[in-house]
Amino acid sequence: MIFQHTHEWVTAVSPHTGDPKTSTARVVKEGELSIRAWGALSPVIRVFNGNDRAVYKLGYTYAVQPGRGKKAVGRIQITDIRRGDVRDQPASFYRAEGFASKQQFLDLWHKMHGGNCDAWLISFVLRETFM
Repeated sequence: MIFQHTHEWVTAVSPHTGDPKTSTARVVKEGELSIRAWGALSPVIRVFNGNDRAVYKLGYTYAVQPGRGKKAVGRIQITDIRRGDVRDQPASFYRAEGFASKQQFLDLWHKMHGGNCDAWLISFVLRETFM
């Protein structure tokens, strides 16, 4: 998973909050949908793209990369996935993203994604670092 602007906040702490980043928002792409079901002991949440490939899976681990094709600096494990509008989240969401305020988060979001605010809101825990 690429964290181009905030990878250091995942493996260390955000300079804005003093806490590690534990959440990320990813633009919902055309054709993506989530499936929620119950497995033997826990919920199963997966986001599929238009080709029936699971993009994000609850409980799975993903590499933390500072850019496309860059070497991983850590691994995270997804603890929750939900769909929502990045403009309508509680203050705790923006703090978990590593930002001191909603406005600070939205300024970077709009710079990166324009007006598209429909996103996968993904919570995670850091499992290991490779520094």
